[in-house]
Amino acid sequence: DLNQKSGTAFAYTSTLTARDGTPLACYTKQHRIHVDVAKLRAANPHVIDAILAAEDSRFNPKEEDEFHWRMINKFIRPGYDLWGVFHAATTNLANMRVVAGGSTIDQQVVKGVYLTPERTFSRKFKEIFLAVKLKQHFSHDETLGMYLDLIYVGGPYGVGAASSAFFGKGAEEISLDQAAILAGMINNSISLVDVTGVDEEKRKLAFEKIKRKRDIVLNLMLEKGFIRSDDEADMKRYRDALSAPIKIARFTGACERTEPFVSEYLRGVYEPKFGN
Repeated sequence: DLNQKSGTAFAYTSTLTARDGTPLACYTKQHRIHVDVAKLRAANPHVIDAILAAEDSRFNPKEEDEFHWRMINKFIRPGYDLWGVFHAATTNLANMRVVAGGSTIDQQVVKGVYLTPERTFSRKFKEIFLAVKLKQHFSHDETLGMYLDLIYVGGPYGVGAASSAFFGKGAEEISLDQAAILAGMINNSISLVDVTGVDEEKRKLAFEKIKRKRDIVLNLMLEKGFIRSDDEADMKRYRDALSAPIKIARFTGACERTEPFVSEYLRGVYEPKFGN
């Protein structure tokens, strides 16, 4: 059941607050902050644009006509990238094992939510089949919402938690260059530990990698039309983002507890009722 599985796949964070709203503690296995796609698109479309430019630019519905977009999805892009799959298949056959993915956003959601992580040919076929079913079962925004909450971004899971961890603010508030930084760190070897640790050499190398990745994402946004070359305001934002210094917040912990005794007592009270 695609619907049932999607609702249980993510370990979100439960936050304990005082009566005045002050956070006291949070309970989590994988620190995630849910992102509402419609609100994020309205408040800060750069985040979605940067991620789609880097990960799957054909996922983005540019058409205003919903029927037109559904027909494109159904007949031209049914949940998987045929050219990407072909390229990955030839690479895999040359190596006699699965070394390349060729995955769309739909396929990445399928891999993260519905399948185990082994890299085999049989799992790849299951992935394509389920990606087609996913496209038929969920709306564009529902699939994108699962993806934004699912992805690994240099330590945190999901763009909401990553934005909070790297920049100390919500995804709705980050700048264009920060959005490009997050997009460049999706499923990447750079981690939060590297950029906030005490090893100066590792931090320097990590910042250099982050800048390279950010600039690649910004150039992809320009190349694929998410930044319009004929719009002076867009081009100014693009140039400002390219020249912006890399600034990462010093993250002190996803769930720092100010009242550990109270929080553990309440965990004992509520965990049997609501689960962990």
